[in-house]
Amino acid sequence: MKQRTVLIVSKGERSSSTRYRALNYFPLFRAHGWNPTHITDDQTFASQRNIIRAAEVSDAVVILRRTPNELFGYRLRQSSKRLIFDFDDAIHLPRSGRFSRRPVRFRKIIQRCDHVWAGNSYLASEALRFNNNVSLAPTAIEIERYQSRKDIPMDQHCLVWIGSRSTRKYITNILPILVDAYKQNVSFRLKIIADFELHSDVLPIQNIIWSHATETFELANSTIGIAPMIDDAWTPGKCGLKLLQYMASGLPVITSPYGVNRDLVDDGKTGFHAASPNQWIDAIHQLSTNPTLAASMGLAGKRKCQADFTVQKVFSTLLGTLTQVNDKYLS
Repeated sequence: MKQRTVLIVSKGERSSSTRYRALNYFPLFRAHGWNPTHITDDQTFASQRNIIRAAEVSDAVVILRRTPNELFGYRLRQSSKRLIFDFDDAIHLPRSGRFSRRPVRFRKIIQRCDHVWAGNSYLASEALRFNNNVSLAPTAIEIERYQSRKDIPMDQHCLVWIGSRSTRKYITNILPILVDAYKQNVSFRLKIIADFELHSDVLPIQNIIWSHATETFELANSTIGIAPMIDDAWTPGKCGLKLLQYMASGLPVITSPYGVNRDLVDDGKTGFHAASPNQWIDAIHQLSTNPTLAASMGLAGKRKCQADFTVQKVFSTLLGTLTQVNDKYLS
């Protein structure tokens, strides 16, 4: 039987969305008779010409988080046998502070697609406004990559935050609270795994430049994962990747109880919800002074990831869509 082809279009292979929502599935695509390829849409004429040419000879095209202009969107629809849209962020919202056509582009590409994969229920509800064929496809992880947390002495606790420049505001906003916790004789250091550095005159901070090769080692050599958030219009669109990484590493977590983070963390079981400064400080204190509690929460979080957020589990949804759309096209 002729092998079918699926083309993934995204903003680039260095993007975390591309890695976690596309490239990680390539081995599974191949194992199930699909030959996956990826092309970067850098919004130049040359890249979009190459995408159209590749779409014409592909059995399915997946657009990941790109909202094309009218001409390119029309040509992509005309060139694609089956067109699927995939998103894991609130890209339907306009960019702040200026006029934006993103909401219009979002609506048009959703309407043109045969199916939509949405990273959480909020995003799914937005897509359903314009297309009835929507599947929930949460961000998933290769859990076998993640090592379990190490036994670290109680006087060497390490809070870890993993992110990037685009999410820097979340860790900078919580930093004064972490400093207050440290001043209250809660002994810990803060590890930041990112593409930037942060410094404090009071709190010991270890800055680690993010690397795909070392991120799992650095997470395993931490004791508590933190995920502060801001309750704004963008928050419901987040899909909780860093929380999944923490839990896959066997770390108890502390998170702001907003958006999908509230659902991913079972308060009191896999970690703590913390909305106020006092709640953050109390959660850090509990997990830093009670190793039994921290270990049990970390184990519960790892089991949750294994049950619901592995690439194998989510791929079954993706494969079901491709099969359904393929059968509809052939009929």
